[in-house]
Amino acid sequence: MTAADDRLSQTLQQHRRLACQVQQLDEELGLHHGLCWSDLLLLDALHGAGGRLSAARAGEATGRSPSALLRQVLPLEKIGLVQRVRDGSGPPQLVLATGGARRLREARDTARAVLDAFA
Repeated sequence: MTAADDRLSQTLQQHRRLACQVQQLDEELGLHHGLCWSDLLLLDALHGAGGRLSAARAGEATGRSPSALLRQVLPLEKIGLVQRVRDGSGPPQLVLATGGARRLREARDTARAVLDAFA
């Protein structure tokens, strides 16, 4: 087996492990908080940026295209976790709402418990 084959094997194995973890995270976060793993990633990115990010930066932080980010944000906005704001003619901003900060704290506890089970 060549070094390149070994790296590929390791990467495939890591991906399978991560996919299993994300599936379990999606199930538990959905059951307890109405979120999925990518929602937690977005809320965490907003929190890490002081509660406010441009939509472009939020997309970069979560690996989402602008259209995918919008599809994700709309339901989060409807349930009061995120707000979209536009200050003047600047780029659209995403703001972590009070409910989003609270849900993030709660969801982090659940995510930690799920990940501890994989350790």
